[in-house]
Order: sequence, then structure tokens, then C-alpha cells
Amino acid sequence: PASATPPVPTVPGNGKQAVSVVATDIRHIKAVPTTLRIGRAPVTRSVEYWLLWGLPLLALAGNWVWVRRTAQLRQNVGLARRLRAHKLAKKSLATIRNHTDDPYGDIRRTVIRYLSDKFNRAVEGLTLTALKELLEESGLPHEVIGRVESVLGACDMGRFSPVGNRADQSEELLQLAETLIDDLESLLE
Repeated sequence: PASATPPVPTVPGNGKQAVSVVATDIRHIKAVPTTLRIGRAPVTRSVEYWLLWGLPLLALAGNWVWVRRTAQLRQNVGLARRLRAHKLAKKSLATIRNHTDDPYGDIRRTVIRYLSDKFNRAVEGLTLTALKELLEESGLPHEVIGRVESVLGACDMGRFSPVGNRADQSEELLQLAETLIDDLESLLE
């Protein structure tokens, strides 16, 4: 008969009662594939995967180098002064260029502080002769030593001369000091 219902399958259980299918509208979520295979290569076989694993190692190595370097700079104050001398001098000269009441005195203090940091020695109280001897002992050429004397002498002349403070002379002296500090930085490395 055509109107007959399909037979109800029974599922054997523990013998107590049979389970019957109530409705036939439940569809399978995914059809069963004809063959079983992996759709793509495993992630562990890609180069990017292993490079990403290397990033924490690089970060750890970078942190280790940074910690050792800061500890070394904390222990060796002379090295720290020597390394940051050029940066501080350039910053100071830029400040002098923008605004200052006493450019000659500030340029002199900047050059003296730079030399003190580079030699890890107080240079402020040295006479010009003693400073010249210190520069000669460091192996600087006589031309550069003469330029140091010239800049410091021009600073003293600008500070103590009765002529007054002219902006064009202080700007020229500032440029001389900048080139002098750059040249000293390359020679004292």
C-alpha cells in the first residue's frame, strides 16, 4: 500500500525498550566524504610558524643585551659620560641658538663640559696651558687644539670685552663651536 508508513526501525538496547525514530526531518550537518584526507598542510610545516616562535627568543636576547648594557653604564660612570657627551653638547648648543642672555658664557660652558665628559675629568678649573697639555696627551692634532683655544679665547673675549654682545659674532662662534665639537667627537672615539 502507498499510504503505508515506513517501518519504524528499532535499536537494540539493554532489552528494556526499543527506541523509535519520531521524525524524518533531521538532516546531517555535513555529508560523509568519499575519501578521508587533510585539506591543507599542517601549520607546523610553515616557515612563518617557526619565525613567530623565534620572536620571543629575539625579544629575550634583546632584553638581556639591554639589561647588561645599562648595568655596565651604571657601573662605569666615565663610559656613560663619554657616550652621552656629544648628545648633551648638541642639545645645549641648540638651546643657546634659540634663546640665551649670555651666549659667549654658555658656549664656553658647553665646550668645557663636553671636554670634561669626554675625558671623565674636571676641566673647568684648568688653565689654558694645562688644558692644552691634556688635549696633546690625548693625541689630538695641533690644528684641533688650536681651534679649541681659539673658541675658548673668543668666548672669553665676548664675555669680558667692553664692546658688547653682537648677535652676528655669537652666531658665528656658535657655528665654530658646533663644528669643533663634531670634529672632536670623530677624533676622540
